[in-house]
Amino acid sequence: MDKVARTVYDDNDNSELGARREWLVANGLGGFASATVAGQITRRYHGFLIAATAAPRGRLVLLNDVDIYLERRDGSAVNVRETGRFIDFTMTMGLPSWRYEVEGHIIEKSVLMPARHNIVHITFLRRDVEVTAQKYRRSRLIVFVKKRTKPVHPI
Repeated sequence: MDKVARTVYDDNDNSELGARREWLVANGLGGFASATVAGQITRRYHGFLIAATAAPRGRLVLLNDVDIYLERRDGSAVNVRETGRFIDFTMTMGLPSWRYEVEGHIIEKSVLMPARHNIVHITFLRRDVEVTAQKYRRSRLIVFVKKRTKPVHPI
């Protein structure tokens, strides 16, 4: 049976519950993706692709974050994170997804890490309509490759 955990973030809630809770998805190789439920990158090991590499390199943060812009019909763009209202976070069968409301549209972001691969799939879907005329034409990957831990030394 599918297990679903849902956290709803209330704009009037001053406890910042979504900023304190965290999620993590592993790929079975020692690599993972993790952040807060609210989608914030608050720790040095948070990111969407922390890859486990062969010794002595250890883990490397390869993809810190992703910013997505929704392009309007007039050619202007709106940033989902800055303009959107965070609705909720869902963890379904170990896979996280977020929903945002942006200018009356529901945008869902989902993260998937295939087993035994240092790959991450991040999808953005409009959930308020079945067929969309608007497309995501602009994105900004926030990439800064850094070591997560000290080098791994064989025993």
